[in-house]
Amino acid sequence: MAAPLTTDPRTVEILGAERFRLITALYFTQYLGVGFLTIGLIWPLKVLWAPLVGLGVVRLRA
Repeated sequence: MAAPLTTDPRTVEILGAERFRLITALYFTQYLGVGFLTIGLIWPLKVLWAPLVGLGVVRLRA
């Protein structure tokens, strides 16, 4: 979406602030989405990697 052509500095400032808010919200939700995907993909596979982690802990304590 193209910004309207204007020479009013206040309007340009407001448009810049609105774009910054949008980009900040998109950036933040991207990290939330990656976090949910990571948890959703790693925890179901816990039955595969948890025994390996357990073996490593036993070896360290021995």
